[in-house]
This record gives sequence, structure tokens and C-alpha cells, in this order.
Amino acid sequence: MNNLFAEERPPLPQVILRPYQQQMVNAWQAFIDKGGQRGLIIAATGAGKTVLFSSIVRAMAESDLGFTALALAHRKELLEQIAGTMDKIAPHLNCSIHSGDLKADRISRVVAASVQSLAMPGSEALQWLAPNLVICDESHHAAADSYQRVFSRFGCYDEPGTYLLGVTATPHRLDNKALVGSASKAIFEEIVFRYDIVQAIKDGFLVDLRGYRAQADVDLSKVKTRAGEYVQSDLEEAMNVDPVNELALRSWKDAAAGRQTIIFCSGVDHAKKVAEVFREGGIAAEAIYGDMPRVEREAAIERFRAGKTTVLTNMDILTEGFDSQACSCVVMLRPTKSWSLFVQMCGRALRVLPGVIDGLDNAPSRREAISRSQKIDCLVIDIVGLTSSHQLTAKANGQGDPCLNALVGLPSEMDLEGRSVVEALEEFEELPEIVKAAAFRRKTSFSGLSAVLTQVEMLAEIEPPEEAVEAGADLYWMKIGDSDYIVDCGTSPQGIARSAAISADLLGNLTLRLSSGDKSEGRALRDQEFELDSDLQVAFIQAEAIIQKNFFGVARLASRKAQWRLGSPTQAQLSYLKSCGIHEDVLHTLTKGTASAMIGMLRRKGIGPQKEVA
Repeated sequence: MNNLFAEERPPLPQVILRPYQQQMVNAWQAFIDKGGQRGLIIAATGAGKTVLFSSIVRAMAESDLGFTALALAHRKELLEQIAGTMDKIAPHLNCSIHSGDLKADRISRVVAASVQSLAMPGSEALQWLAPNLVICDESHHAAADSYQRVFSRFGCYDEPGTYLLGVTATPHRLDNKALVGSASKAIFEEIVFRYDIVQAIKDGFLVDLRGYRAQADVDLSKVKTRAGEYVQSDLEEAMNVDPVNELALRSWKDAAAGRQTIIFCSGVDHAKKVAEVFREGGIAAEAIYGDMPRVEREAAIERFRAGKTTVLTNMDILTEGFDSQACSCVVMLRPTKSWSLFVQMCGRALRVLPGVIDGLDNAPSRREAISRSQKIDCLVIDIVGLTSSHQLTAKANGQGDPCLNALVGLPSEMDLEGRSVVEALEEFEELPEIVKAAAFRRKTSFSGLSAVLTQVEMLAEIEPPEEAVEAGADLYWMKIGDSDYIVDCGTSPQGIARSAAISADLLGNLTLRLSSGDKSEGRALRDQEFELDSDLQVAFIQAEAIIQKNFFGVARLASRKAQWRLGSPTQAQLSYLKSCGIHEDVLHTLTKGTASAMIGMLRRKGIGPQKEVA
């Protein structure tokens, strides 16, 4: 029977989720439907994680009139953001904040609480709340003891127990504690959904990302580390020096002059000093930091958002829970070993300007709209140390210190020179494996890959042609024209250089020419020609029989499978190839056999000294 005295609830506000957000909501529902309890969602910074979990709360509350939820965060700004979003999406749940002097209202069905207010051993705060769902915002912090005590207190590890939803832009942690997996110590049972920066850019929900690198005369290998991160005082001492700060200003003027910019610094004094350097350079700049009076800090942030301030420097203030869509540049003056921190810093300027993509239902139209807007991309200027592991040991699989390239799967030591990371990634994936491997081994620039690529294409020329391989030919033939093939037959016991070539005339008739010449003077002593079958595969077999009959010991010297080919190149071969300008990364891939073939090819093209090489 309907309760005639029940107060009618006004209709809930309409919420239009982006496609990936709806997929996340669906994925979470599927996860709990199959019996999951603790799940992690990874979404790029700027992808709207607060809207996402607020929508999940609303959906779960629709099917359970007694549903309650607890959202955890570690900063007041994040709690305010959660409460504000909850009020827009699910106002009937009466979200309130519990932190410090603020106490949650007992009628609230959703509480946004600071982890610090709940984590004290024996705490009775919010003892009246028995949440069905605990949300851990910025859940790369979830392995900390304070979070673990809260999870345990509210039943997240009970069976059956409270659902635990983690949301983060990165699951990496400095202490290597397991966040996800079947291990008993893993916090989350599985990654429910993943939506990374590159995909969000391709889909037109974030602006494109471009990377610049500036080399500073700083040796970060001498900076001490503690608990997997640089010791802050030592790091600030290394980074807060005039040459580095002036390099940041020059780099910004060269690549990003006029853009609203956030600069992440290595300490409070560093943030103040960098702001001073920029002001002396004629740029409107301010510094904000943790012990700055809150009113002053908020006023500085508002001036930045209003465009009155161009550059805002900070020390660990703007890494989480800060949004300024007009910001289009980030300068990294704060080296870190923390992937989560690096991702948070990069993501501060990726958001699209308001209204630009509203109502557009496909990726091409959104990207086109962004390209015509006042903010088309985000620049990340990374100030890197000379011998630091900060950049030079980072790998695309996430091991090593973080950098922009490794974040998207590009070689950490490659300077993008301002290229779009998405375009660079697409171009990089099209390169031959040997070129990609070379780029991961040593420092290079994106444009520098073209030289390696040209030489790799040269390597392809010396590979035995498919026609010879399919024919079952034994010798190391090389294709030097549309229908011309050559094989180096080594030297005779008398030191006479020998070679054989198959060529076709205009009518398609195939001929084998055997040549032998004086090794020292290159003078032809004897040429012989033999007609071959018009079928190329038959011709290869005929030619090899003729070669073996006329050139003694040729099989040992010219066979594709000869053992000598597998050895390392001789020093003479390497010196010759270096003199021809062959890139170091290509030399590392050669065997003695491929080096010999490459030298022969270069000599035929008139490149390098025209002499025999041992």
C-alpha cells in the first residue's frame, strides 16, 4: 500500500554521462553482479572520476532505499569537490562533509570524510554510519596504514562485506605494495575498467599533449632517496639554483610564452624563487604553498583562474583536486620517483575549455572542435638532470622513474621536440622493430630516428630475397634491381675476388655472369656467362650448380647458413661502416655476415673506401 503521508521526492537532475563513464558504471555493476567486492577503476586525470563515482552511488541507491556510502579523500579540497558533485547528481542523498571541525549530518546517506578523521586507532567517528559502499578517491594512497584501518573498520575485508570502489589515474606506488591482484595482501580484487590519457585524447575528451625537454646541469644521482622517493630537502637544494630556474624561464618563453602555466617546484623556497625569476622576466607569476594562509592561497588561485596571473608556481598544492581549464602548460621542476604524482602533475592542464565539445557525439567532431578552440593542446616542459635516473632509466612498462614518454609507451630518452604524444606514438608503432629497439637503448630525438630508419631500410636490402629463399637457394643472394641478383663468392685460394650475378634482359631471358678479379687492383681477369631457365626458381638452382662447379670452396664462404656469418663483426668491418656514417644503433644489430653484406652493398653504391675489408 502506498504511504499517503510520505513526502514526494522531486525528480532527480538529469545526468548525461560520457560514453566511457557509462561504460565504467556498467562495468562496476557487472563486477558486483558476479560477486566482486573490491574493485579499482583507472581513469585519466580530467576524465571526471568524481562524476563517475557519484553516478555509481546514485545508481546503487536507486535499487536500495537504505543505501549509504562513505567517500574517502585526504584533502579538504577533494572533499569539497566530492560533496559539490554529489549534490548536483544525487541531491536526495544529502551528502555532507566530515573533516576537522566539520561534522557529518546524521541524515546524510553519503558522507565525504577525510581519512585522517577516521583512521585514529579506536576512533568512534561516524560510528552511526554503516555504509554499503566505501569509495577511495585517489586510491593510489590506499595501501597506507591510515586507509587500511578505515577499510577494515567499515567491513571492506569482511566476507560478505562492504563494497570498496577505488578510483585513480594510476595504480603505481612507490613502496610496491600490491593494489590489485589475487594475492591476499592485494587491496583490490581486479581492475574493473581502465581509460588512459592516450585514449581520452584520441576520443576528444582531453586536449592533445605535447612534450618538450630541457637539459639542466643537475646530477640527481647524488640526491638521496627515502622510502623510494627523493629526499625533499636534498632535491630542493639541487634544483633551486639560478641556472636551473633561468633555464625554466627560457624554455617557457621559447615553447609556451603567454600560456597559463602551472610550475611544480621542489620546495616552498623553490616555488617562491621561480615565481620571482618569472616576474623579473616580465611575467605575471605567483607562488602558493601549504603553510600559506588559506585566504591568500585561494585568492592567488582565483587570480590565476581569472587570467590575471599567467604563471602559478607551487609545492605539492595543485597535484590533486585542482581544476583550471584555461591552463595549457605544465613545467616540471620537481623530479619525482612517484608515478602517481607525475601523472597528477601532467594532468593538470589536459581539460578541454567549457562548452567546446558539448553535444558532440563522436571523436572526430570533438577533436575538430578542440582544434578550433582557444586551447588546442597542453604543453609539458620537463627540466631533466644530466645523469639522473629520473629520465634515463624510465621504461615504457612503468618501471624506473616516470617521464611523459614512458607514461604513453614511448622511449623515455627520446626528445619529442614538441610533437603530439598521440601522433608520435602512432608514428613510432609503424617503425621497424629494430628502430624501436634502438630508440629504447640510448638518448635520441624523434627526428633523429629518420637516420636510423634509412639505415634499417638498407638492412632490408641485404636480406636474402624471398624469390631465392622460396627456390631453396643455399647461397647468400641479394636483390640489387627489379630482376637482378648478386652473390659475393668470397676469394679463391689465390686471393682472387669472385662474384656471381643473375640478370634479365628486356625479353625476360635470365643470364648468370661469373666474375673474378685481382683482389688488390680490382682488374677483371675472367668473366663467364651462362643462359638460365626462364623460371626464376629453377634458374637459382641452376646458377648455384654452375657457381659451385667453377668456384672452388664457394659453399663454405657464400652459404646463407655458413657458421662464420653468425659471429660478431670484426673491428675492421665496424670501422669501415662507421666511416660510412652507419648509426651506432644499427651496428649493434649486425652479425659478421650482415656486416659483410652491408659493406659490399655500400661499395657497389660508391659509398665509403673502395677496398676489401677483413
